[in-house]
Amino acid sequence: MAAFRSPEDDEYTVRVAETTDEARDLLEAGFEFVTDKDSAKIFRKRK
Repeated sequence: MAAFRSPEDDEYTVRVAETTDEARDLLEAGFEFVTDKDSAKIFRKRK
């Protein structure tokens, strides 16, 4: 059986947190941490 990935599998909602409280809220909402950029933290969640 071959694995199949549709383009929808790679769609994300992206959010940026600038404070610890914002980061916590995103994590609690099911977002995953991706990377830091300057002083912001970037999170994503599959659509």
